[in-house]
Formats: sequence, structure tokens, C-alpha cells
Amino acid sequence: MFDRFERLKEILQVGAIEEKLAGDGITNLILIPHRDLHRFPIHVLFSGEFAISYLPSFRVGINLKQRFTPPSINSILSIENPDSVIIDEKGQQKRFPPLPAAEIESEIICRMFANSTRRADTTATLDEVTTLLQQQHNFFHFTGHGSYNFENPLESALYLNHTDKLTVKEIIDLNLSNYKLIYLSACETAVTEKQTILAEYVGLTSGFMRAGVGCAVSTLWPVESGASTLLTIDFYRRWLEGGDTIPAALANSQKWLRNATREDLAAWYQREIDKISENSSKLSEVEIILIDSLATDRLALATMEFDRPYEHPYYWAAFTVTGI
Repeated sequence: MFDRFERLKEILQVGAIEEKLAGDGITNLILIPHRDLHRFPIHVLFSGEFAISYLPSFRVGINLKQRFTPPSINSILSIENPDSVIIDEKGQQKRFPPLPAAEIESEIICRMFANSTRRADTTATLDEVTTLLQQQHNFFHFTGHGSYNFENPLESALYLNHTDKLTVKEIIDLNLSNYKLIYLSACETAVTEKQTILAEYVGLTSGFMRAGVGCAVSTLWPVESGASTLLTIDFYRRWLEGGDTIPAALANSQKWLRNATREDLAAWYQREIDKISENSSKLSEVEIILIDSLATDRLALATMEFDRPYEHPYYWAAFTVTGI
């Protein structure tokens, strides 16, 4: 895998590009990939000195640059692990598997915001989510399943309760210009349709961009739930508490997850447990469950084969930032 990355880096002459950028003092990059490169984590080819985001097209970037600044209301809408099913080719219902770490991820992230509106399981219906999206939130976090429809990109969707789904066609009809960030912690959310890439790709992320969202974090392939949760929580902390830009926060979180040893991860879990315990004079039932889950995950580290369990790009390279 790493050899192939190095070969592609040579083909694209990334070394020469970095040298030129460094000479000009540039550390923030916005990439607009060509054709099938939209499907590839190009940011992995660059050194850690650069904070990288993507745009589906130059026109989208101009539109985002000209949009008004959203209000700073510090409110998050969180859709968590909907009870989703699809109808297969035989007309039979197939239930999506639950995401084991979704509850931990959503609970910890929502605690970082002054206001949170949360819907999970059967309450995450299309009508409810569409209504809530149009209220005064400026962050939208989705933990669930999503897919790309290659035959009809406008039908690409985030899966909600039962057979409900939020499609690109419905997203682009919304006014979401008050949103600073859409975080799609779901499967295949950044995948694009190669037949339309020459002009501008149509997918979930570009659908949100067209609806006015400033920035979207999404994934290029299905990511293991535990790794996704670690990276996602670390990203929010770096961005909200550390003052990093969104691309810089994501890049630093990817670097952290890639290099984290089992000892580092055990310390991370313990810090999260301590934060919950320190902020409550009496633990609620939710907090007790959360602490138990974190402690279980910490103990599971001992069974992992490698000292750096998430070093492989599969665990961290899928995450991308789209927007400015």
C-alpha cells in the first residue's frame, strides 16, 4: 500500500509541488481533483506540513466565498445510528448493522456544544430530520450509513429510520447556509460519479455545498467504527478547543491516529473517562453507561495485534474536508 502511494506521488510530482509551495510560504491547499482522482485520498501524498481541503469545482468555491457568514450560535444537530433498512433486489428488507461506537461518539461530541438537538434510532425519520435541518443550528453531525448511487447520483443518500433516506435531490432544495460544518461519519459519503466529474461531480458532499454549507467532512470508503469514533472526537476537540482550522484539525487528528500506540490510546480513553467523572457531582445513568463503554474499549486494546493499531491508511486516510 505505502509503495503504491510513493509511486503515485512520483507520477503526480508532489515533491516538486511541495518545494514550490514551501518557497512561497503556502501551507493551506485546496485541491480540485480531475476525473477519478476524486475517488483517491490525494491528501495522503503530501507531507504533514500542509492542511488540505477539497472542492468539487472552482465554481463551488467562488459561491462559498461569496456567501454570508453564518451566525455563531454554537448549536449542533446530531442524527445518531438510525434504525435503517433497505429493500434488496428480491423485495426483501435488509437491516443495516448497528455502529458499535456511535453512542460514544455522539454523546461526547454533543457535550462540547452549548446546545444540542439529538435524534436516534426510530426517531430519525425523514420528516423530522428535514424539519430540524432547517432550524437554527450551525453544525450537523450524522453517525449512520450512507451510500452512493452510481446510476442516479441525485439518489445518493444518508439512510434514516426504516426505509427513509435523505437524498442529494432533497438536500439541494434546502437552505443550509447557516451551517459551518456538516460531519458525515458514514459509509461512502464522499464517493463521486466518474461520468460527471469533467464538469462537477454530484454526490452527498457537493449536494451539501450547493445547499450553502461552508464545510463538510466525509469518508471515501467504509471505515471501522472504533477508529472512526477516535478520529472524529479528536477532530472536534482540536477544532473547537485548540483553535485549528477545520483542515488543520482533521490533518492533525489523522496524524495522531496513525501514530498512536496502544499506550497512547489507553491514555486517551482514560482522559475521556476522567472528564466525564470530573464534570459531574453525581453520575447520571447515561454517564455511567458511557464510562463503562470507554473502559471496555480501553481494555480491548490489549487484544490488538499491532502496537500502532491504526497505522494503516484504511483507518484514517478516508476522511476528507470539502469546502473553504
